[in-house]
Amino acid sequence: MIECIITSSVLIAVMIALRFLFRGKISCRLQYALWGLVLLRLLMPFPLLGSQLSVMNAIPDSMPISGQHISGTSGGIGDTADNSDNSVLAGNATGVHYAETMSANEILRLIWIVGAIVAGLWILGTNFVFYRRLHKARRAYDAADFKLPVYVSGHIASPCLFGIIHPGVYLTPKAAEDENNASYVLAHELCHYRHGDHIWSILRGVCLVAYWWNPLVWAAAILSRADSELACDESVIKQIGEEKRLAYGHTLVDMITVKKAPSGILYAATTMISGKRGIKERLNMIIKKPKTFIPAMVTVLLAVAVCVGGTFTGAKAASLSAEEALTQLAASAYHTKDEVSFRIPQGYEKPEKWNIHIAGRLESDGFSQSVHLLEDVNDSKTWKPGERYSLPLNDHYTELTLTAYLPGENGKTLEKTVNLLNTPSFSVSYSLTQLKNGKVQSSLSPLSGDKAKLAEDLIFDYMVKSAAWPGVDIKTLNECYLLRATYPDGTATDYYAYLHDGKSVMQQGTDGYYSRIDDGLYEKLADLAQGITAAAGSVEGSTNTTVNIDRSDLNACVSDAIITANTDQYHSGDFSAEAHTVLKTVESGNTTTVYAMALYMEFGYANGGFSETGGSHMPVAVTFEKNAAGKYDLKEYWMPKDGTYYAPSIKEKFPSDIYKNALDTQKYILAQTQACYAQAVKYSEVNTDAVLSKLVDTICSSPAEASNPGAYIEEHPIEYRALLYYGDYTLRYAYAEFLKGGQTDLRGQILLSAMRELLGEENIGKDIGPAQKWFDKWKDNALSLRDANSMEFMEKNYPKTAILLQMLDKNIY
Repeated sequence: MIECIITSSVLIAVMIALRFLFRGKISCRLQYALWGLVLLRLLMPFPLLGSQLSVMNAIPDSMPISGQHISGTSGGIGDTADNSDNSVLAGNATGVHYAETMSANEILRLIWIVGAIVAGLWILGTNFVFYRRLHKARRAYDAADFKLPVYVSGHIASPCLFGIIHPGVYLTPKAAEDENNASYVLAHELCHYRHGDHIWSILRGVCLVAYWWNPLVWAAAILSRADSELACDESVIKQIGEEKRLAYGHTLVDMITVKKAPSGILYAATTMISGKRGIKERLNMIIKKPKTFIPAMVTVLLAVAVCVGGTFTGAKAASLSAEEALTQLAASAYHTKDEVSFRIPQGYEKPEKWNIHIAGRLESDGFSQSVHLLEDVNDSKTWKPGERYSLPLNDHYTELTLTAYLPGENGKTLEKTVNLLNTPSFSVSYSLTQLKNGKVQSSLSPLSGDKAKLAEDLIFDYMVKSAAWPGVDIKTLNECYLLRATYPDGTATDYYAYLHDGKSVMQQGTDGYYSRIDDGLYEKLADLAQGITAAAGSVEGSTNTTVNIDRSDLNACVSDAIITANTDQYHSGDFSAEAHTVLKTVESGNTTTVYAMALYMEFGYANGGFSETGGSHMPVAVTFEKNAAGKYDLKEYWMPKDGTYYAPSIKEKFPSDIYKNALDTQKYILAQTQACYAQAVKYSEVNTDAVLSKLVDTICSSPAEASNPGAYIEEHPIEYRALLYYGDYTLRYAYAEFLKGGQTDLRGQILLSAMRELLGEENIGKDIGPAQKWFDKWKDNALSLRDANSMEFMEKNYPKTAILLQMLDKNIY
């Protein structure tokens, strides 16, 4: 709808400009005909196709508010896309208190519908009254050999053509008095009939109803109506002859007896007069006898052709080359112990050209067996762009690869192979939402432990079934459970479980097919959903029973609330950490509410390092009651609602001055993740230098043919992001490597890139060549700045640079 509004408005603006610039230089009939394009665009709510010419290409891409709150996937909080700042704590989630409100889109839609109904009733009422008046006092007029019935009525201000199925011409008594004038009037109205103006007037009214709020549409309606009169004048003069041009003009003047009704534009009728200003314009055209200029007509037609190309089409989707498409598919591929998954990239124009092989190797009792798995995913290879394909795994594979092929230039076949066993050990993140007639009743996200295993078992049970039937409308179900599987690349698939004719079934998507699932698994899912509802009802008024914190410290209480709220949802890691940023604190009596952006992360430890196993990142509102002893007791832990209610629930709950900050999760994610990582490092006492060295080695490993450091970073986004998450540990490691000297190769460029990102505003150096040269210059500047001020000054104003200075003072590198 937005696209139609923008393109039609641009088209109208161009038509108005052309009308003004070329008035009197092109045929009035051509000028009128051009409005037909505007009418067509207004009545066509979709573009014909995507095009580079479309004006929509000039509209900047917008980032719509997420329809669900971000919950940590096992791939990492960074993959889920959200926020950051500084401040550290730790947390989990026990229940949810939801705010109900209408979204801005729903409010605007309601306003539009109400306005359209009012405008529609106004137009219908105006025409009904007009019809009754015409038929109440009309008499037949004898017009020999005239194609349409002709009447005389005293209830009209101007001769007109009115009616759809059986249109007729209505004359004013004055027009009927003079036979000569009547002949001109009838010729004029007959032109309206031949032009189909009685139909166009109906369609014009439809557009006014649909676009009642758009002043450009009203302008188009008024101007097109005026141009219809000019077109008829031109046709009549051509019919009656040039010698009668002035006599016809006198007839127009004689018709000006009553001022035009202000609602004339709403009538589904033509009108021969259009007020004194309109008559003046028409008389000028009649008297001056303008001629069509061929260059002007060609210019107008070319301009209109370009405008049609730009407004009848939509934005051209960004196209991918074969190599880019292969890279995107490879980046989306991963495996878990239960499945292999990949997504077909959007933007590649020939999805049918994909040739994808998935193969593995099984070893048992000394025997090795090669297994080909692709045919279980998509036999016909009718790949759908943007869709994720998953293949269940039943065995443990010692080898597992995905190879994708696409035709390249000059007939050469391009290929990309992914060793799935070497992809990050991501798991799919699951969430559960209980629905009733399409409305959210309760939600838990993400699922973990046995809850996540239940989701995996249900989806696996559904996927292995071969029989399927057309799905049902989810909004008609009194009991329905939505399992959403969110993948590491941010894409998601929805599975709806419900009872159909007393049998447990699952349906993929709202318009997919359903298959039978195990009744016992369904009962467990229903029990889990009921448990969520009970938990949600028990949050408000609960008291945090943790005794190891100072409950007179509000910030510590917020940290404890975040940890407590999330613990029951996850249980999947060896250690949990929390970071939050206070957006605002509101006190009212003995009640204090802290509005914060909260990040909760869990980590698992293995092989001398740690990895993220789950978490969540979202705005929260934590309400405490301060007792007589000055201690803060938790009264409510509020989290935003899932789905389309996410943003509206935040808007209703949060003060208006911090609402936008509460939605801008990306603002806080990096610093908060660094804070959680720092806690995990402190807890585990891992050798960060060894971990960071391994990360840099991995980034430098491929692509071997590239010379640009950015290509290596792009090839290993997860490892590079981990460098940033280690924060100050990465800075110390990079400083130490550069202080040793010799960082002139790719490794030095990767370290410098991460270092400069982490320095932020302290990154004051210029690009002056090799990484080592840049660092040496930056180090000298830092020393000079310290010498000109003091170490205390550096620690306060340049804390990250101060780390280097401390290392130099203590000779630690």
